[in-house]
Amino acid sequence: MGALTDAVRQEIDLITARITELLQNPKPDYSIGGKSVSWGAYLGELLGHQKELMEKLQIANLIDNGPWEIRSYGM
Repeated sequence: MGALTDAVRQEIDLITARITELLQNPKPDYSIGGKSVSWGAYLGELLGHQKELMEKLQIANLIDNGPWEIRSYGM
């Protein structure tokens, strides 16, 4: 794996841990950036962000690992 893939995986792990925490210990609402957000809205936001990161992971994996083809023409 490459550095970009590792960085995206770390973000996914953080979001997944937060989602797990929300599902295990739900509260009626959460304070985020000074704003009150309902449990459902917050969970939906996290799930959306997780989906975006999964798409970025596919791109990062291609950037880090190819498929690349190097052609050399004679010497």
